[in-house]
Amino acid sequence: MNGFGGWTYRPDRQLAAESLYNEQIDGNLPIPRIVGINMLKIRQLGGFVRSDGVDRKSQEHADQTYLSALTKLESIFANRPFLLGERPTIADFGMMGPMFRHFGQDPTPAEIMRERAPLVYEWVARMWKLSSAQIGGELITLIDEPLAELLEEICETHLAQLRQNARAFDAKRKRFNLNVQGYAYPKVPTSRYRVWCL
Repeated sequence: MNGFGGWTYRPDRQLAAESLYNEQIDGNLPIPRIVGINMLKIRQLGGFVRSDGVDRKSQEHADQTYLSALTKLESIFANRPFLLGERPTIADFGMMGPMFRHFGQDPTPAEIMRERAPLVYEWVARMWKLSSAQIGGELITLIDEPLAELLEEICETHLAQLRQNARAFDAKRKRFNLNVQGYAYPKVPTSRYRVWCL
């Protein structure tokens, strides 16, 4: 689901389109800057937001999943520096991908993160500047309440999405109607990559 960080919002699309143009098109293809950036903005909204079933009806839920994740992560980082204890684990590296690249860099979700979940923003920075000196430290031995709440949210959102995608892939359907926490995301494209993720 593409809520905040899914290029739904103009400043996020603009930044991403300019970055993609500078990195991929400028000097490689004879496409004028304004044309290339506008093409990329249209591609991002249509191909990565609307195509993933985010519409007026599901937008609020898509955004809420981000806010909910921030709240749950903030509770975890109030107790420890990393998801599972005093040192980073594969869980931190897995969460770092979207939390850094999309939510920590796109203007709208980054501002929300700084304001609503400063401990999460600190964790993103901590992960970004991680060194081998930080590989020691104790890990939790039991799942505490904040971690249990995050795991429940992951199961209800991300794993539910991956499971429904895998079923559609197995049935050789090109698109499927995704249902997450009672919200409908119509005509989501079936993804081989998401089968691998599951």
